Amino acid sequence: MPELPEVESIRQNLEGLILHKELCRLEAYTPEVLVNPEGLDPCGQTLQSLDRKGKYLLLHFDQVTIMVHLRMTGKLLFEGPGSDPACDPGLAPHLRARLTFKDGARLVFDDVRRFGRLSLFPLGESWRDPGFASLGPDAIGPDWDWEDFLAKLQRRPRSTIKGALLDQKVVAGLGNIYADEVLFRAGIRPDAPLAKIPEDQLRKVYDLVPSLLRESIGLGGTSFRDYVNSFGQKGHFQLALAVYQKEGLPCVKCGTPIKKMQVAGRGTRYCPQCQKAYTS
Repeated sequence: MPELPEVESIRQNLEGLILHKELCRLEAYTPEVLVNPEGLDPCGQTLQSLDRKGKYLLLHFDQVTIMVHLRMTGKLLFEGPGSDPACDPGLAPHLRARLTFKDGARLVFDDVRRFGRLSLFPLGESWRDPGFASLGPDAIGPDWDWEDFLAKLQRRPRSTIKGALLDQKVVAGLGNIYADEVLFRAGIRPDAPLAKIPEDQLRKVYDLVPSLLRESIGLGGTSFRDYVNSFGQKGHFQLALAVYQKEGLPCVKCGTPIKKMQVAGRGTRYCPQCQKAYTS
Protein backbone atom coordinates (compact mmCIF):
# COMPACT_ATOMS: atom_id res chain seq x y z
CA MET A 1 0.00 0.00 0.00
CA PRO A 2 1.35 3.46 -0.83
CA GLU A 3 2.21 5.21 2.41
CA LEU A 4 2.86 8.88 3.17
CA PRO A 5 6.11 9.23 1.14
CA GLU A 6 4.56 7.68 -1.96
CA VAL A 7 1.44 9.86 -1.84
CA GLU A 8 3.53 12.96 -1.13
CA SER A 9 5.77 12.13 -4.11
CA ILE A 10 2.66 11.97 -6.30
CA ARG A 11 1.41 15.28 -4.91
CA GLN A 12 4.72 16.93 -5.69
CA ASN A 13 4.73 15.42 -9.18
CA LEU A 14 1.30 16.79 -9.97
CA GLU A 15 1.50 20.22 -8.38
CA GLY A 16 3.46 21.72 -11.24
CA LEU A 17 1.46 19.88 -13.90
CA ILE A 18 -2.26 20.37 -13.20
CA LEU A 19 -2.50 23.25 -10.72
CA HIS A 20 -4.85 26.01 -11.99
CA LYS A 21 -6.12 23.86 -14.84
CA GLU A 22 -9.84 23.64 -15.60
CA LEU A 23 -11.47 20.21 -15.38
CA CYS A 24 -13.74 19.42 -18.30
CA ARG A 25 -14.56 15.72 -17.82
CA LEU A 26 -14.67 13.12 -15.03
CA GLU A 27 -15.27 9.55 -16.17
CA ALA A 28 -15.66 6.45 -14.01
CA TYR A 29 -15.23 3.10 -15.76
CA THR A 30 -15.68 1.07 -12.56
CA PRO A 31 -18.69 2.62 -10.78
CA GLU A 32 -17.76 1.73 -7.19
CA VAL A 33 -14.46 3.60 -7.51
CA LEU A 34 -16.27 6.96 -7.69
CA VAL A 35 -18.01 7.92 -4.43
CA ASN A 36 -20.33 10.85 -5.11
CA PRO A 37 -23.61 10.48 -3.20
CA GLU A 38 -24.54 14.15 -3.69
CA GLY A 39 -23.98 14.09 -7.44
CA LEU A 40 -21.41 16.87 -7.30
CA ASP A 41 -20.00 18.05 -10.63
CA PRO A 42 -16.47 19.55 -10.58
CA CYS A 43 -16.41 19.99 -14.37
CA GLY A 44 -15.88 23.59 -15.38
CA GLN A 45 -14.05 24.27 -12.11
CA THR A 46 -10.36 25.13 -11.71
CA LEU A 47 -7.96 23.15 -9.53
CA GLN A 48 -6.88 25.61 -6.83
CA SER A 49 -4.61 23.42 -4.68
CA LEU A 50 -3.33 19.91 -4.05
CA ASP A 51 -3.07 18.89 -0.42
CA ARG A 52 -2.28 15.67 1.40
CA LYS A 53 -2.91 14.28 4.85
CA GLY A 54 -1.54 10.87 5.71
CA LYS A 55 -2.24 8.59 2.76
CA TYR A 56 -5.03 10.80 1.34
CA LEU A 57 -4.51 13.16 -1.62
CA LEU A 58 -6.91 16.11 -1.88
CA LEU A 59 -7.63 17.94 -5.14
CA HIS A 60 -9.40 21.19 -4.25
CA PHE A 61 -11.41 22.74 -7.07
CA ASP A 62 -13.45 25.95 -6.82
CA GLN A 63 -16.38 24.30 -5.02
CA VAL A 64 -15.57 20.58 -4.89
CA THR A 65 -12.81 18.45 -3.36
CA ILE A 66 -11.85 15.15 -4.96
CA MET A 67 -10.29 12.92 -2.30
CA VAL A 68 -8.01 10.21 -3.69
CA HIS A 69 -7.24 7.15 -1.59
CA LEU A 70 -5.00 4.70 -3.44
CA ARG A 71 -5.45 1.88 -0.93
CA MET A 72 -3.51 -1.27 -1.90
CA THR A 73 -2.73 -1.00 -5.62
CA GLY A 74 -4.04 2.35 -6.86
CA LYS A 75 -1.99 4.50 -9.24
CA LEU A 76 -2.59 8.09 -10.30
CA LEU A 77 -0.88 8.62 -13.65
CA PHE A 78 -0.40 11.87 -15.56
CA GLU A 79 -0.83 12.10 -19.31
CA GLY A 80 0.22 15.33 -20.99
CA PRO A 81 -1.82 17.14 -23.65
CA GLY A 82 -1.56 15.32 -26.97
CA SER A 83 -0.33 12.03 -25.46
CA ASP A 84 -1.96 8.70 -26.28
CA PRO A 85 -4.86 8.00 -23.88
CA ALA A 86 -4.42 5.33 -21.25
CA CYS A 87 -7.39 3.33 -22.53
CA ASP A 88 -4.61 1.46 -24.32
CA PRO A 89 -4.30 -1.68 -22.12
CA GLY A 90 -0.53 -1.47 -22.34
CA LEU A 91 -0.56 1.91 -20.59
CA ALA A 92 -3.27 1.40 -17.97
CA PRO A 93 -4.57 -2.17 -18.02
CA HIS A 94 -6.76 -1.57 -14.97
CA LEU A 95 -8.24 1.80 -15.86
CA ARG A 96 -10.94 2.77 -13.34
CA ALA A 97 -11.43 6.51 -13.78
CA ARG A 98 -10.07 9.47 -15.69
CA LEU A 99 -10.00 13.24 -15.19
CA THR A 100 -9.54 15.31 -18.34
CA PHE A 101 -8.56 18.96 -18.21
CA LYS A 102 -9.44 21.67 -20.71
CA ASP A 103 -5.93 21.72 -22.21
CA GLY A 104 -6.07 17.96 -22.90
CA ALA A 105 -3.97 16.83 -19.91
CA ARG A 106 -5.37 13.80 -18.07
CA LEU A 107 -5.14 12.07 -14.72
CA VAL A 108 -5.71 8.33 -14.94
CA PHE A 109 -6.73 6.26 -11.93
CA ASP A 110 -5.49 2.69 -12.42
CA ASP A 111 -6.16 0.04 -9.76
CA VAL A 112 -5.68 -3.71 -10.01
CA ARG A 113 -7.69 -4.64 -6.92
CA ARG A 114 -10.41 -1.95 -7.13
CA PHE A 115 -10.02 -0.95 -3.46
CA GLY A 116 -8.99 2.64 -4.22
CA ARG A 117 -11.55 5.43 -4.23
CA LEU A 118 -12.17 8.89 -5.66
CA SER A 119 -14.60 10.58 -3.26
CA LEU A 120 -16.27 13.93 -3.96
CA PHE A 121 -17.20 16.41 -1.23
CA PRO A 122 -18.23 20.05 -1.14
CA LEU A 123 -15.12 22.19 -0.66
CA GLY A 124 -14.10 22.26 2.99
CA GLU A 125 -16.13 19.17 3.93
CA SER A 126 -13.59 16.38 3.57
CA TRP A 127 -14.35 15.54 7.21
CA ARG A 128 -17.45 13.73 5.93
CA ASP A 129 -15.21 10.79 5.08
CA PRO A 130 -15.01 8.77 8.34
CA GLY A 131 -11.46 7.52 7.72
CA PHE A 132 -10.17 10.98 6.94
CA ALA A 133 -12.02 12.54 9.88
CA SER A 134 -10.39 10.14 12.35
CA LEU A 135 -6.80 10.80 11.24
CA GLY A 136 -4.23 11.88 13.78
CA PRO A 137 -1.50 14.42 12.97
CA ASP A 138 0.36 14.12 9.71
CA ALA A 139 3.87 12.85 10.39
CA ILE A 140 5.55 15.64 8.41
CA GLY A 141 2.89 18.29 8.97
CA PRO A 142 2.81 21.31 11.27
CA ASP A 143 0.64 19.48 13.82
CA TRP A 144 3.30 16.81 14.53
CA ASP A 145 3.86 17.52 18.22
CA TRP A 146 5.83 15.59 20.83
CA GLU A 147 3.46 16.14 23.75
CA ASP A 148 0.47 15.08 21.66
CA PHE A 149 2.33 11.99 20.38
CA LEU A 150 3.35 10.96 23.91
CA ALA A 151 -0.18 11.46 25.25
CA LYS A 152 -1.62 9.24 22.52
CA LEU A 153 0.91 6.50 23.31
CA GLN A 154 0.21 6.72 27.04
CA ARG A 155 -3.47 6.11 26.37
CA ARG A 156 -2.53 2.73 24.82
CA PRO A 157 -0.56 1.02 27.64
CA ARG A 158 -1.45 -2.48 26.43
CA SER A 159 -0.35 -1.86 22.86
CA THR A 160 2.96 -2.76 21.28
CA ILE A 161 5.01 0.09 19.87
CA LYS A 162 4.40 -1.05 16.31
CA GLY A 163 0.68 -1.45 16.88
CA ALA A 164 0.55 2.16 18.05
CA LEU A 165 2.56 3.45 15.10
CA LEU A 166 0.22 1.70 12.65
CA ASP A 167 -2.81 3.36 14.26
CA GLN A 168 -3.73 6.22 11.91
CA LYS A 169 -5.24 8.06 14.88
CA VAL A 170 -1.76 8.26 16.40
CA VAL A 171 0.17 9.17 13.27
CA ALA A 172 -1.36 9.67 9.84
CA GLY A 173 0.49 8.11 6.93
CA LEU A 174 2.76 5.56 8.59
CA GLY A 175 2.34 1.97 7.42
CA ASN A 176 4.06 -1.38 7.67
CA ILE A 177 7.23 -0.57 5.74
CA TYR A 178 8.14 2.62 7.56
CA ALA A 179 7.08 1.40 11.01
CA ASP A 180 9.58 -1.47 10.73
CA GLU A 181 12.32 0.84 9.48
CA VAL A 182 11.73 3.50 12.14
CA LEU A 183 11.89 0.92 14.92
CA PHE A 184 15.07 -0.58 13.54
CA ARG A 185 16.72 2.83 13.57
CA ALA A 186 15.40 3.46 17.08
CA GLY A 187 16.74 0.09 18.30
CA ILE A 188 13.34 -1.05 19.60
CA ARG A 189 11.72 -4.40 18.84
CA PRO A 190 8.33 -3.92 17.15
CA ASP A 191 6.59 -6.11 19.73
CA ALA A 192 7.96 -4.15 22.69
CA PRO A 193 5.10 -3.16 25.06
CA LEU A 194 4.55 0.59 25.16
CA ALA A 195 4.25 0.57 28.94
CA LYS A 196 7.85 -0.69 29.28
CA ILE A 197 9.60 1.67 26.83
CA PRO A 198 11.35 4.65 28.50
CA GLU A 199 10.17 8.10 27.51
CA ASP A 200 13.55 9.05 26.04
CA GLN A 201 13.29 6.07 23.67
CA LEU A 202 9.79 7.11 22.63
CA ARG A 203 11.19 10.56 21.93
CA LYS A 204 13.73 8.93 19.65
CA VAL A 205 10.90 7.27 17.71
CA TYR A 206 9.06 10.60 17.51
CA ASP A 207 12.12 12.29 15.99
CA LEU A 208 12.88 9.43 13.59
CA VAL A 209 9.40 9.22 12.05
CA PRO A 210 9.49 12.51 10.08
CA SER A 211 13.19 12.28 9.25
CA LEU A 212 12.85 8.81 7.74
CA LEU A 213 9.72 9.76 5.81
CA ARG A 214 11.42 12.85 4.35
CA GLU A 215 14.39 10.69 3.39
CA SER A 216 12.04 8.38 1.50
CA ILE A 217 10.27 11.29 -0.20
CA GLY A 218 13.66 12.50 -1.41
CA LEU A 219 14.14 9.11 -3.09
CA GLY A 220 10.66 9.03 -4.61
CA GLY A 221 9.19 6.56 -2.13
CA THR A 222 9.41 2.77 -1.94
CA SER A 223 8.54 0.49 -4.87
CA PHE A 224 8.19 -3.27 -4.76
CA ARG A 225 5.40 -4.42 -7.06
CA ASP A 226 2.70 -1.82 -7.62
CA TYR A 227 3.76 1.67 -6.60
CA VAL A 228 4.88 4.10 -9.28
CA ASN A 229 4.68 7.89 -9.29
CA SER A 230 2.52 9.92 -11.65
CA PHE A 231 5.05 9.47 -14.46
CA GLY A 232 5.02 5.69 -14.09
CA GLN A 233 8.45 5.73 -12.44
CA LYS A 234 9.43 3.60 -9.45
CA GLY A 235 10.82 5.04 -6.23
CA HIS A 236 14.25 4.13 -4.89
CA PHE A 237 13.93 4.02 -1.09
CA GLN A 238 13.72 0.22 -1.23
CA LEU A 239 17.47 0.34 -1.83
CA ALA A 240 17.90 1.95 1.61
CA LEU A 241 15.68 -0.43 3.58
CA ALA A 242 17.40 -2.18 6.48
CA VAL A 243 14.82 -4.76 7.61
CA TYR A 244 11.62 -4.69 5.57
CA GLN A 245 11.48 -7.85 3.41
CA LYS A 246 15.04 -8.66 4.52
CA GLU A 247 14.27 -11.71 6.67
CA GLY A 248 17.13 -14.20 6.63
CA LEU A 249 19.62 -11.62 5.40
CA PRO A 250 22.40 -10.25 7.65
CA CYS A 251 21.67 -7.09 9.62
CA VAL A 252 23.43 -4.09 8.09
CA LYS A 253 24.73 -3.15 11.55
CA CYS A 254 25.70 -6.41 13.26
CA GLY A 255 25.36 -9.21 10.73
CA THR A 256 22.74 -11.14 12.69
CA PRO A 257 20.06 -12.62 10.39
CA ILE A 258 16.92 -10.49 10.23
CA LYS A 259 13.87 -12.28 11.65
CA LYS A 260 10.17 -12.08 10.81
CA MET A 261 7.19 -12.30 13.16
CA GLN A 262 3.57 -11.12 13.38
CA VAL A 263 2.86 -7.91 15.27
CA ALA A 264 -0.53 -6.15 15.20
CA GLY A 265 -1.60 -8.60 12.52
CA ARG A 266 1.18 -7.60 10.14
CA GLY A 267 4.32 -9.33 8.92
CA THR A 268 7.12 -7.63 10.84
CA ARG A 269 10.89 -7.66 10.40
CA TYR A 270 13.51 -6.88 13.04
CA CYS A 271 17.07 -7.55 14.15
CA PRO A 272 17.09 -9.66 17.36
CA GLN A 273 20.50 -8.26 18.27
CA CYS A 274 20.13 -4.54 17.56
CA GLN A 275 16.55 -4.02 18.73
CA LYS A 276 15.69 -4.17 22.42
CA ALA A 277 12.55 -6.05 23.55
CA TYR A 278 11.84 -4.13 26.83
CA THR A 279 10.18 -7.20 28.34
CA SER A 280 11.35 -6.55 31.90
